[in-house]
Amino acid sequence: MAIIPDLQALREAATSVERTAEDVDTDAGGVTRRLEMIPWQGPRRDRVLFMADVAVVTARAQAEAERALARALRELAGAVERELQELAVLAERARRHLEELLSRARALVTRAAQELADAAAGAASFVWEVATGDVAGAVDAARSLVQRAEEALRSITFRLHGLPEPYDPVWRTLAREILRWQPL
Repeated sequence: MAIIPDLQALREAATSVERTAEDVDTDAGGVTRRLEMIPWQGPRRDRVLFMADVAVVTARAQAEAERALARALRELAGAVERELQELAVLAERARRHLEELLSRARALVTRAAQELADAAAGAASFVWEVATGDVAGAVDAARSLVQRAEEALRSITFRLHGLPEPYDPVWRTLAREILRWQPL
């Protein structure tokens, strides 16, 4: 994942900024000490020392700002890492949920195929009864066929209602059509 190396780079940048701030602090203190060691007197020395003090204060303020930046970079890296972990957990939950839905859908399709095969056998029986001229048998076969179709529809409808509400309009349309369809 490309984000992880970026997090590492963010942490390294924070460390580098902190080192720079420490160097600025050290250098600023050294400049003041060196200037104070110069053996001269008068207003010129006072002006130089004043300007050096201003430069030191400015450098130290910059160093403190850099430290704050380093802390912010570390906090940002930590926040991004936490968000990535939460996203990984959510992705795993979604994967498990999809696997469960696929399992249910496979079971539904298998059961529907079995019920359709049973209905086809009933239809074949009906055709046989009609072909042989057995009117009473044909009527019984037709009733059985209608009853099996109604049971299959109820079973499929019940299973469709058992699945979580899908957001895909195709699923909703399919479920609506199945519910609207009335056998013979």
